[in-house]
Amino acid sequence: MNTKDHHATAGKRVGHAHVDVDLSTIRQPAHTIVRLHGDIDIATAPALREDLLDALGSCTDLLVVDLSGVFFCDAAGLGVLIGTLHRATPRHIDLHLAAPSPQMARLLHITGLDRSFKIHSTLAEALAHPEENRHA
Repeated sequence: MNTKDHHATAGKRVGHAHVDVDLSTIRQPAHTIVRLHGDIDIATAPALREDLLDALGSCTDLLVVDLSGVFFCDAAGLGVLIGTLHRATPRHIDLHLAAPSPQMARLLHITGLDRSFKIHSTLAEALAHPEENRHA
């Protein structure tokens, strides 16, 4: 990774309740990675939605949301992910989810969202050969 092309936003607290989610963003010419750590719930969803839409606005081809640090996600959190996907699609930006915890992977499967999102078991997998992983 070329450091001059690398931009990271310092870990940012999203949410106002005692349960927060930390967010960091890494921007590259061909992709943007948003790393989440914590709980995505009704308290954190509005600010997270804003931050993901912000990331989407500066993204060119691929937005990868790293879920490896997400411990809990409720319906509001799922709504944020779905809303971001719906805004990415008309812009021809692929939204991929990477490294969901077992609980998060189960939630995505139970809700059927594993059929809507391209989900990768690791961040490296999400970034490898993005042209082969384009979401239809």
